[in-house]
Amino acid sequence: MHVSLKSTNGVIKQSKVGFSWTVFFFAFFPPLFRCDIKWAAVIFVSAILVGLASGGVLAWLPSVVLAFIITRQEDSI
Repeated sequence: MHVSLKSTNGVIKQSKVGFSWTVFFFAFFPPLFRCDIKWAAVIFVSAILVGLASGGVLAWLPSVVLAFIITRQEDSI
């Protein structure tokens, strides 16, 4: 699904809404390559913390959860 976002200065941006498959498969690398350091750090640190707490078994969980959230945050103008 696509939505059109319009900023206060008149810039219109078309963007996708939904699940981010790239974040699901590649974790913090897609935000890092898009120069979105904040979300790359959030995914990386949360994966480290969850991984340490679970002995490494659930280190993949933050990528799955944030794959739903990150598309909403990336698309803001």
